[in-house]
Amino acid sequence: MRRLIIPAILFIVLGLGTMFLLSNPEKNNSSTYNSTDVSSFHIEDISIVGKIFIADRGGNQALLTLEGNTWMYTNMATNQKYRARPDAVRNLLETVKSIRARNPVPKPAVDNVVKTLAAISNKVEIYDKDGSLIKTYYVGKDADEGKGTHMIMEGAERPYIVDIPNFIGSVHTRYIVSEKDWRDKAVFRINPKNLEYIQLEYQDPSQISHSFKLSKVQPDQYEVTALSDLTKKIDPSLFNNDNAATYFEDFNAVAAEKIVYNKQLRDSIITATPFLILSYKLKQKSEAQYIRVYGIYNPTADRGDGLPGHRQKLQRYYIDVDDNHFFLVQHLVFRRLLWGYDFFFRKAPVVLQEDEARTTGEFPENKESSTNQ
Repeated sequence: MRRLIIPAILFIVLGLGTMFLLSNPEKNNSSTYNSTDVSSFHIEDISIVGKIFIADRGGNQALLTLEGNTWMYTNMATNQKYRARPDAVRNLLETVKSIRARNPVPKPAVDNVVKTLAAISNKVEIYDKDGSLIKTYYVGKDADEGKGTHMIMEGAERPYIVDIPNFIGSVHTRYIVSEKDWRDKAVFRINPKNLEYIQLEYQDPSQISHSFKLSKVQPDQYEVTALSDLTKKIDPSLFNNDNAATYFEDFNAVAAEKIVYNKQLRDSIITATPFLILSYKLKQKSEAQYIRVYGIYNPTADRGDGLPGHRQKLQRYYIDVDDNHFFLVQHLVFRRLLWGYDFFFRKAPVVLQEDEARTTGEFPENKESSTNQ
């Protein structure tokens, strides 16, 4: 009798524990995220996420991987890897954390919704930083008149209407797969602490004298070197270290208007002499990166009043890095990088002529001359 009582008690305890976990999915261990819960689509602690794979029914696939502190996007069709758009990654991770199953799809509609998901949906696989699969689910289209999204967990039989609390709308648009949607349009996204030097070599004859190389010689100390014999020499004591630090910081984020995919256009542009060759060296890289900048001129530009305007003639640049990185950038965005050698120096004090100084009251009267008068 005693032998029967003990197993019975254990059976009851284990049964109650299982019922508790199933009825309280939020109480599950947050590091394991029980994938068998067909209504738990979210991941509370997104800091454990290290890889996300998304594929649509048309064969498009996107792989996002966290490398260091940077999320990278890989086009699975071409195997090309690029920086992922930070805002798109942020939206996706916030969605992964915030989505909740509002209610299961009513039984009469299950078959139709499942068929739609089978034809039109994005498959989502989420992995932790160790490469272990956390969740797999399918994201469909709008539900409940656009107030939610149809989603179903892999292996489940019944889909759910999923939404983000206090957010009205569908979330399927955040699970994007195309390269144009995922690629970061930033030409530069550099941590200034990682920069060793920046060099600007102007190719335009009228600008050559402004060419320079700005180097970091200490963590907070810089030096600038003129690259042309035509450059007017400036007293080194007038060097402004704060200006140099500001210039390095300007490379933190410089965004393009768009990424240009037209190979024929690129091939035609790069045959010309660039306006500028910009190079920079990162601490973690063995070689410098070279970028060629081509100005887009509009000789008929005017200021809006029918009169010619110099600034309006140059409104955009093509920026060429390599075959896979060709950008169109607005002048208003890029001009903050177009410094010259003399920009890194304080202006020398103006020495006033005697007649001018007396007029302005900034020149002390000569006692001897005033006595003679």
